[in-house]
Amino acid sequence: MDLHRGRPYLRARNDLGRTRGHAPADIPHGETLLPPTSDGWDTKVDRLGFWFIVAVLLVVVAYGPFFASYLPRALTSPGFDFF
Repeated sequence: MDLHRGRPYLRARNDLGRTRGHAPADIPHGETLLPPTSDGWDTKVDRLGFWFIVAVLLVVVAYGPFFASYLPRALTSPGFDFF
């Protein structure tokens, strides 16, 4: 039977005040089985600058034609007449 029906404040207060059991033991840190490689193709693709350039090129290829269609035919502005 629910003793606090219609009183959510009392239910929240009682649920937050309860302690159930004890804290779990600390999990030990993992250790690597193999050292990082220093040769081969792994070191070439493990560079942030390379992937940044690849991402920028893919965005230009994907969105370039869309934005180029909105450019005017002539990139010069017409002259301004004061009077």
